[in-house]
Formats: sequence, C-alpha cells, structure tokens
Amino acid sequence: MNNQSVGINATLVYNCKNNINNTENVIIKKYIDEYVTETSAMSDEEKNDYFKEICRRYYSGKKLTAKEMNYLRVYYPEMYLHAERTEMKRRILQEKLKHCRTKEQANQIVEEAHCMVSIDDPDKIVLHNVYNDVWKNFRKSNEYSGLKSEEKIEYSFIKKGVILWQAHAICVQITCMTN
Repeated sequence: MNNQSVGINATLVYNCKNNINNTENVIIKKYIDEYVTETSAMSDEEKNDYFKEICRRYYSGKKLTAKEMNYLRVYYPEMYLHAERTEMKRRILQEKLKHCRTKEQANQIVEEAHCMVSIDDPDKIVLHNVYNDVWKNFRKSNEYSGLKSEEKIEYSFIKKGVILWQAHAICVQITCMTN
C-alpha cells in the first residue's frame, strides 16, 4: 500500500463515521422535534390539564403510558423518578403474582406488599393504590381464575388418600381370602 491509498482509506472511514453520526443525530433530532412539537402545540392551559390528568392517574395507582412518562421526564423530572419507582414496584408485584400456585398465596403476596410500604415513604398512598390496581387486574385475569384454592387442593389430596387407602384395604382383603 502506498501513502496515497492509506489517505484515501482514512478519508473513507472518516466520512462513514460522520455519516453514521449524522444519521444518529437526525434520528434523535426527529424524535425530539416530534415530542416537543406535540407538547409545544398545546396551550399553557392544555399543558396544565394534561399534567393534572397524569397526576390523577398516577395518584390513583393506574399505569402511566409511555407518552405520559416521557412528559414527566421532560417537564417534571422529580415526579418522573417517583413514577418510575412505583412502576418498578408494580412490575415486581405482577411478576410475583405470575408464580403463585394458589389463590391464597396470591392474596398473601399482595398483603405482604402492602405491609412492606413504610409509613415514612413519600409515595405510600400511591404504592397502596398501585398494589390495589395490580390485585384488581390480576383477579380479573385468566391466570387468577386458573389458580386453585387451598381447600380444593387439600380435598383432592384427601380424596386421593381415601381412594388409595380403600385400594390398599381391598388388596389386604383379597390376600387374606386367598391364604
């Protein structure tokens, strides 16, 4: 390779890197422009109403949409951190409920989640509302309806035990008769 071809290759690499950076910048700029124009098109009163709606949903324990979370991240970063924390707690509780084997176990997990909320937690009311919302939605789901009750499980074990005991007694009677 001669020095001239090395210079050409370096120029090509430099141009490729610049094009990638420009492409990334264009995508980022486009995303920011779309988001900013969406909210900047709102009047101050509309922005205030939108924020009130987000607050109402947040404090009632409802799941916030990605758009609402982005709005909080841009305009209310402190509230965004609180909302992100409560959403994380929501996901943790939902994941625990997915692994329940009985309805009583699911109920116990939700009760424990409520008990784990500190009295000093600034989001305690929100967390209780989030847990209630998760529990309400879980009870409506097919996952919950598919769970057995502990009473039914105990009854089925007892029933199987009686059948096994009766089968054992019949076998004992048959062996006694044949001897």
